[in-house]
Amino acid sequence: MATLSPGSDEAKRIDAALQHWRQGDLALEESWFVHVGDPGAPLTDAAAEAADGDLQALTSEVRGLIVVTQTCDIVRGCVDRPYVEIAPLVQVSEDELQMVKRGRRPAYATLPSLEADRLVADLDRVMTVEKSIVITRSRSATRRSASRLGRVA
Repeated sequence: MATLSPGSDEAKRIDAALQHWRQGDLALEESWFVHVGDPGAPLTDAAAEAADGDLQALTSEVRGLIVVTQTCDIVRGCVDRPYVEIAPLVQVSEDELQMVKRGRRPAYATLPSLEADRLVADLDRVMTVEKSIVITRSRSATRRSASRLGRVA
C-alpha cells in the first residue's frame, strides 16, 4: 500500500480532524508508552523484564499522554508532516509536584488541570506517532497558561 496523496479524501479527513488539536492536549484514556530498549543491557524495568536479548520496542504503563508538538506543526498537512510527538503523564508525590512547579525538576512540566491528581508530563520520554493515530484518540483540551510546554517543543 502506498502512502496517502495530499489530495486524497483520507488525507483531507485527517487534516480536518487535526485542526482541533493543540500542543498540551491530552489523551487521558491512553495507558501505554513505547520506547526501544536493550534487554541485554537493561536501563529500565521494561527492558529488564523483556524475554529476548535483542533490541525491541517496549511498552510501559502511564497515566495518559500529552501532545508536545507545537500547534503550528500539528495542523500542517499530514502527508508532508506525518508525525506528532507525545510524552507520557506520570503521577508524582506532592513534594515532587512542588519541586516541578518551582522549576527544580526540569524533566517534568505541569498543567493546572492535572495538578489535583499530581500528574506531570515526563519530558525525558517522548515518542513519535503518526497523525492518523492521534485523531482516533479522545482529545481533552487543557488550560495551558501555567504550562512550560511552549518552551520545550
